[in-house]
Amino acid sequence: MKILIVDDEAENLYMLETLLKSNGYEVVSAVNGAEALENLRSEGADMIISDILMPVMDGFQLCQEVRADETLKHIPFIFYTGTYTDEKDEELALKIGADKFLRKPMEPDEFIRIIQGVIRDVEEGKLRPQEPALRKTEETFQLYSELLVKKLEKKMLDLEKEITERAQTEEDLKKKTHDLGERVKELNCLYESSKIIEKHDASMEEITQEIVNLLPPAWQYQEITCARIIMAGQESRTENFKESAWKQANDIIVHNERIGTVEVYYMEEKPEMDEGPFLKEERSLIGAVAEKIVKYVERKQAEEKIKEYSQNLEHMVEERTGELNRALYDMEEARDRIDAILKSVADGLIVTDIYNKIILMNRAAEDLLNVRFSEV
Repeated sequence: MKILIVDDEAENLYMLETLLKSNGYEVVSAVNGAEALENLRSEGADMIISDILMPVMDGFQLCQEVRADETLKHIPFIFYTGTYTDEKDEELALKIGADKFLRKPMEPDEFIRIIQGVIRDVEEGKLRPQEPALRKTEETFQLYSELLVKKLEKKMLDLEKEITERAQTEEDLKKKTHDLGERVKELNCLYESSKIIEKHDASMEEITQEIVNLLPPAWQYQEITCARIIMAGQESRTENFKESAWKQANDIIVHNERIGTVEVYYMEEKPEMDEGPFLKEERSLIGAVAEKIVKYVERKQAEEKIKEYSQNLEHMVEERTGELNRALYDMEEARDRIDAILKSVADGLIVTDIYNKIILMNRAAEDLLNVRFSEV
């Protein structure tokens, strides 16, 4: 069983060919009615499955040509369409000689079941190729033209809608690309700020100057952006700094005390956004930069306190060590004095602790007992 499939969409041809071949049918294809007609006249076919709306020659014209040709009119003709789906479309298709009118999309199993049913009916003589109820008359041409005009109008409307949607999609994509670029700039600013703040050998003035230079490139209109950071009465600013009416600022607050501010200015007026001419993401960014400076200041203050505590502890250790050394010296002197006193006493003298352990014995006691203190 050879089946000729006709469709101008390569994807439709591929899917239909795959489905039919997987069910054991031989399949040939054409991309329009003219190519299909040429193929039929040269190679023939046992069944035709055709789309309707195609260039060069559409499905309706192909069906009329097949039914008008004595060598081809016996071939079962099935329309499988996704464009001509109205009842009037089906009515015209059957009137010009189609055997079946199927609407896309259709479940593969249902589609194959219908194809097999048509083949079975042809083999059993239950289905004979339709004699066209309408020949190539003025009435046929008029009905066909009306349907074609309607479909072309719908196609044009669908195309206009698609163009509008595509333009909107492109505009959305453009905006998303722009927004993504802005987010990348903001992330770069935060990343570089973190690297700068991690420098342990830089002064506060050096840190704030490096950070302030990062701010303009991270804002939407970097070419007209300037910035400054004020802390403890000192200012770090970009070379192009100039105050203006278009300002975004964030306080630097450490332990509930305002110690400075981060400021960004536009030097020209720009359209209103989320916060004047500034984006809400830029508000988050300037807040994050201020927070990083807060963390830096808190870290420096903690380091200073640790250093101070360390110095105080060293001083205390030195003082306590001196006091201990003096106490040991005093104890040694006292011991020497006691030894001298004991040696000068003529009587034997023994000193014990509460456990009756001898802790001191003079020379007279040693001679009297004929034992040395070191031995007892």
